[in-house]
Amino acid sequence: MKNKILLVLLILLSLSLHSQTFENVYRVQNKADSLIYIEKDTISFLNEIKAIPEQERFFSQELQLAKIFLKIGDTTNSLKHYLFAFKKGGGIDHIHSSLNPEHKKYLNKNYKQHHLLYMKNNDVSNEFLYKMYELLGNDQLIRVQNRNSIVDNQEFAKTDSLNLLVLMELIKSYGFPMQKAYGSHFHAFYILMIHLPYLNVEVYQQFVSFYKNNLLDGAITPDLLAYFIDRYDYAENGAQTYGSIADPYFGISKIKNAKDVDEKRSKLYLPSMRIWKARRGIK
Repeated sequence: MKNKILLVLLILLSLSLHSQTFENVYRVQNKADSLIYIEKDTISFLNEIKAIPEQERFFSQELQLAKIFLKIGDTTNSLKHYLFAFKKGGGIDHIHSSLNPEHKKYLNKNYKQHHLLYMKNNDVSNEFLYKMYELLGNDQLIRVQNRNSIVDNQEFAKTDSLNLLVLMELIKSYGFPMQKAYGSHFHAFYILMIHLPYLNVEVYQQFVSFYKNNLLDGAITPDLLAYFIDRYDYAENGAQTYGSIADPYFGISKIKNAKDVDEKRSKLYLPSMRIWKARRGIK
């Protein structure tokens, strides 16, 4: 009996530490963003992100490091962090265009082995990826056809409804993808996520519930979750919750209870609106 109680306590402790880890990652990222976008302090930014243990960083943070090291002329560290990004699911298309041909060749040569390592370490299903990208192709094709008036809105809505049924069957079979595990592949899923669940309020609520409840397990980064919720809120109510619908030219779309927005953002581990606006280049 004592052994069972001890096992339960150890599991609970492990889950608590895991949640604290991701909470720390998000808070450090917010502080780092303040350093680079508000204070324009590149070196302090690098030190903040590098202070996050390598195994806890998202591939997107490795790409940030790679690009900034490249910007300050430290190619060795830039290449190192590109390889870290590949190992965490980053795509070959993320290589910065300003890298010289020799370094691009080096990264291309090393991409495959790092990507295979990522697939192995994260137990990512090739079958799920194949079906997801097939569905994404259907999703993008109908949008191009609708934009070019090849299909009417009724046909567009019908195709989206069918795509949603397929998406939910995929989730039923494989579970909701976790961003930390799926790396850049998660962004393909996210395109489906921001197009389809809005068609059914119960499905939308399932998505919000899963990703909110697993935010501190690396299921999704706070900025992507906020945008997903804001799109729905803005479409339904004409006002967003977290202020993530923003554009340098058109500014920030209407925010519900704007005076409380930083408090709401903090609860989702998002940076303040001041940092967010600086990051997006909004005056």
